[in-house]
Amino acid sequence: MSDEPGSGRRPLTPNGDPIMAAKFYLPPTRPWTVVRQRLLDRVSQGIGGPLTLICAPAGAGKTTLAGSWVAAGRAPGPVTWITLDEEDDRPGVFWSYVLAGLASSGVSVSEVGVPGDPDTVDQSLLIRLAAALSERSEPVVLILDQAQVLTGRRVLAGLDFLIQHAATHVRLVLASRVEPQLPLHRYRVAGSVTEIGFEELAFTSVEALALLTAHGADPADRATRVLVEKARGWAASIRLALLSLRDRWAVGDSDDGSGGQRDLATYFRAEVLNTQPPAVRDFLLRTSVVDQLWPALAIELTGRRDAPHTLARLARSNAFLVPGKDGLGYEYHPMVRDLLRAQLHIESPGRVGKLHRKAADWYAGAGRLAEAAEHAVAAGDWGHAARLVVTDLAIGRALTGPDGARFGVLFAGMPPDIAGPEAAVVQAAVAAARYDNDACVKHLLRARELVAVGPDEHDWALHLAIAVTEAAGAIARGDVECALGAAATADAMLDDPAAPRADVPAGLRALILSCKGGGLLLAGELDEAAATLAEAVATAGGTDDEHLRVAGLGQLALAEAARGRLRKAAQVARRAFVAADRCGLTDGERPPAADVALSWVHAEGYDLAAARTHAARAGATRGIRTDPVAAGMLALVRARLLRARGDLAGATGAIEREPSSGPAGPTPPWLRQRHAATVAALRTASGVADDGTAPAVDGLPTSPWSALVTASAQLAGGRPAAAGATVAGILRRADLPLDVRVEAWLLTATCELVEGRTEAARGTLDRALALAATERLRRPVVEASARLRRFLRQEHDLTERHAWLGAAIVGTPPTRTAATPTGTAGPVVEPLTDKETEVLRYMAALLSTEEIARTMFVSVNTIKTHIRGVLRKLAATRRNEAIRRARELGLV
Repeated sequence: MSDEPGSGRRPLTPNGDPIMAAKFYLPPTRPWTVVRQRLLDRVSQGIGGPLTLICAPAGAGKTTLAGSWVAAGRAPGPVTWITLDEEDDRPGVFWSYVLAGLASSGVSVSEVGVPGDPDTVDQSLLIRLAAALSERSEPVVLILDQAQVLTGRRVLAGLDFLIQHAATHVRLVLASRVEPQLPLHRYRVAGSVTEIGFEELAFTSVEALALLTAHGADPADRATRVLVEKARGWAASIRLALLSLRDRWAVGDSDDGSGGQRDLATYFRAEVLNTQPPAVRDFLLRTSVVDQLWPALAIELTGRRDAPHTLARLARSNAFLVPGKDGLGYEYHPMVRDLLRAQLHIESPGRVGKLHRKAADWYAGAGRLAEAAEHAVAAGDWGHAARLVVTDLAIGRALTGPDGARFGVLFAGMPPDIAGPEAAVVQAAVAAARYDNDACVKHLLRARELVAVGPDEHDWALHLAIAVTEAAGAIARGDVECALGAAATADAMLDDPAAPRADVPAGLRALILSCKGGGLLLAGELDEAAATLAEAVATAGGTDDEHLRVAGLGQLALAEAARGRLRKAAQVARRAFVAADRCGLTDGERPPAADVALSWVHAEGYDLAAARTHAARAGATRGIRTDPVAAGMLALVRARLLRARGDLAGATGAIEREPSSGPAGPTPPWLRQRHAATVAALRTASGVADDGTAPAVDGLPTSPWSALVTASAQLAGGRPAAAGATVAGILRRADLPLDVRVEAWLLTATCELVEGRTEAARGTLDRALALAATERLRRPVVEASARLRRFLRQEHDLTERHAWLGAAIVGTPPTRTAATPTGTAGPVVEPLTDKETEVLRYMAALLSTEEIARTMFVSVNTIKTHIRGVLRKLAATRRNEAIRRARELGLV
């Protein structure tokens, strides 16, 4: 028999061994221990009920948390701490330690008795213990550390009995690596268990920073940052790696944390891997080759039909295996996965390639081509990886979206001598995706050569991959003829009734249409481009095609904007933003086209602030250098914004600074025509004496924009009849964009005014404004001649009928002559200076004080002084009031 606790003699276990008092000692508080108040509060919350379960893998901080809570003095009564070992899974031994621990904590249990057999315990003893604890006025806290050793049902059944029959007087805390075989479902339903798992125990960024500081680490150090991010809050991994880094910092050495990884590997092998049964250990090593693990994939890798059950059991046992984001699969903690992979390479290097090949085949069968190719490459089988991409019609995914970047990294290390046309076409696709045009052409040439000298039975998928890659590569380098030809070839292959596959991915069809639409956009065939791009967007169906849809919507918005369908362009651009949000793209990652289109729309509608915002966003994207249409249109928007400020020289520079060629090829000729016409128009507006003719571009016929500039120059030169004839020639064309038609009619009205044909001018102006009203096109009206704008402000009927133009453009209809101001608009106290007049014009254009200062190259304080002078002289108290009175007085 064991000696009873409290009898004065040294207590023994039923097998005669002395009770080891060290098992009752609290773990010492280390200097680097971080007090985590949120977790201490969670334990205190749990102590309010009968059971608190701290369940997490090795090294997660379970013992430290329980010890810190006790040290904080937050217990509602005496605390008994027992650090368990394997021997404690025997009921008699376990309850001997519980009774001895309670006695050492000052809890009277002398009347309870002691177990007489190491492997059993009488139910009456548990009844007496529950009764003794129930007589206490305050609860007893029993903390069992390393509770994962309690695998037998008898000890846990006794604990369950004690909780049930002394619930208000015993508070049990279990710190365990696995869920104990208690009826937890019952406790959960009753709300009588508090569970603290690995996710809660994981160090937050603030707590990790405190731990780094406690170890003398530099939080700004790159190796430290990488370590903390990869650890995902796993306390042991952070500490062991920090110890290694600290040793190297002490001697001024730099380190990437590899020493800490070695220490962590030793810890992991001893505390986790080698504690598993051999079959489970082998399961962990085999399945570590993949990033995400599904039950069917686990069966493939291990050859075990019970793999799904093993996965679920490992997840429950906290083997650093957690459910994946999709809720169907699992994934290892990143550091654990790396440790398992390293161990697999050490123990069975010959198995690594075979496991990767199995994973590649499984992923290919599941339609996950990116993962399949990654594992084929990991197995060293580059040819197989390339064949997977080609034969499964995944070449489109190598050309666009996130998979394009992923494939680029994956195949970057492909040796140049890998045999087969499939390898060559994949290398060409990767080159096209990164705008390496020379490499793309080289690899495509090699692919065709290999097809020509190879067997005749080269399959349809290979020829399709070559055509699609050629189309995308041609778009990337701005080769319109090649892009349209290759897209037509690919399209014909898809529509061929003899094609061997009908299950062509929607994304591949959409990509071919996008290439065709992109080629038409480069060619300036805006109507056809818009129709084709709209079809491409509609064809891109599933979530895998979302990035392709983002790009297609952006290009469609550009086409709609360029042909004057401003409302449609804005609608499409906003759809592109929604799709980009679904993809999780940052502002810098988004294609610039949608922002360029919206900046164009707002500039045409004369919402200058919105236009500037979207222009700035587009200019900040990485993709603006690789989209010649977006870049060319953005240059025009910037010029229009600068012209609106009165900075004609800056507007000219915005066009002239735009490079004629970039990584994605030259600026399309139709845009260069618009650039040339814009520069010529700005020179005419600034009074430069020349013929106002825009230079020809690539021998193309005179564009309508150039003809408009010529007509403006003729009018400025005092030849209204010649200008009218030039404009009439423009208007005879049927394919004019909206802005050209509106500008042409406005110029016609100006010619009629100059010739004294007021009634005709009134009708023509009304026609121009009615045409512009369909899209709220204000810019051409603002940029029209001062004579025409004054005429418009004096025409009450026109200003009322076209109130959509806004007061800033048409002004308030005059109710008196400028010489006899009446009403609320007081007279000018004294004449405005030239500078004040210039500032007033900028105020009327709704420029901010800072913008006026930048435009006039003076300080903000100087502009504020001029504004105060304008307000005083116009007897106004606010800027808007001053602008209104200036319009009434004919000053602007």
